Amino acid sequence: MTTGFIKTFLSFFLLIFISTPCFAQLPPELTDKEKQWLLDHPKITLGVGVAFPPFMWVEKENGKDSFKGMVSDYVHILSDSLGVEMEIVYDIPFNKALEMGKSKEIDFFPCLSKTAERESFLEFTEPYLNYPLVVITREDASIVGALDDLAGKPFAVVKHLVVYSRLQRDYSHLNLDYVYTETVDENLEAVSVGEADACIINLAVASYFIQKKGLTNLKIAAPVNWEGIQFSMGVRDDWPVFKSILEKSMTEISQKQKDEIS
Repeated sequence: MTTGFIKTFLSFFLLIFISTPCFAQLPPELTDKEKQWLLDHPKITLGVGVAFPPFMWVEKENGKDSFKGMVSDYVHILSDSLGVEMEIVYDIPFNKALEMGKSKEIDFFPCLSKTAERESFLEFTEPYLNYPLVVITREDASIVGALDDLAGKPFAVVKHLVVYSRLQRDYSHLNLDYVYTETVDENLEAVSVGEADACIINLAVASYFIQKKGLTNLKIAAPVNWEGIQFSMGVRDDWPVFKSILEKSMTEISQKQKDEIS
């Protein structure tokens, strides 16, 4: 075997080794087309929530942005198993990230509730996180047994999130007096200081912020029995192959791993 042949062989081997994801880790159900798609798309840009703990948030570590929370764990698992780089777009609010998703500047939203407006530019995987929504009021507030009890009251809401969309679509008859905020924790603060009488928020998120911020004058007033308030992964609508890859990958995550993340 000549030296020239050996050098050519080694160069070819290194090129394949460096440029190919570790297929041994890939879900066994992936087709050749899906494997090739991963080779053609080694970097995926992500839009994430910056203030939605315990699901996802961004904080500074050694002067650099760091993505945290349950969703971050899923993103790391997917990145490792698929052999692609998940590049988060930092320093933008979530509504700006959604606008960038419309223009295909962001490819992938790892945690998102499905709405009709978002379905106009994203495809959604099956839901993988599901925590109940609840009505939050102050401890001294009158009893709230159902959403109709909120009619006409000052209500704190983030305009670009799913709660507002649902209220606008199905509960316009309540004539809520909306108090607009920028983040879900500001909803809780608005209720706590009396700027609003109530808000609707994910139970896990509410528990986190009430404890962290010491909002001891708040209470869970009532459950919100809405179907479909679940978290899926949203993929740009011209990437149906990636949606298929994600769904196959998620089925490979064991229940033990999911329990550890939770």
